[in-house]
Amino acid sequence: MNKDLKQFLDWLKENDRTEEEKMQCKLLDEYMKTRDNLPGKGVTGTELVFDPKSSEEIAEDLQPMYYMDIRVIANYMFMHEFGTTTVEDGTVKWAIWRDIDFQL
Repeated sequence: MNKDLKQFLDWLKENDRTEEEKMQCKLLDEYMKTRDNLPGKGVTGTELVFDPKSSEEIAEDLQPMYYMDIRVIANYMFMHEFGTTTVEDGTVKWAIWRDIDFQL
């Protein structure tokens, strides 16, 4: 396990996290249930769809539920081994693949 991932996992377990950070990580866990850091197949067997997003876009998606700190989102994405990609307009976003057929 790399050093950065170990530090993040320790942070997730430790009481050092504030209640705000804990809530935000729980929401990110839910948000990411239908998303992956690599291409592949979803639970229904269909190919995941490339759906890059910035930390700000993720925060906007979750805003109706709870305030999201961009720093927490960026740490979460990095520590869950999400890469980055440059999109058509030249901005850098998180490389996310989404299972659009997943039904709860």
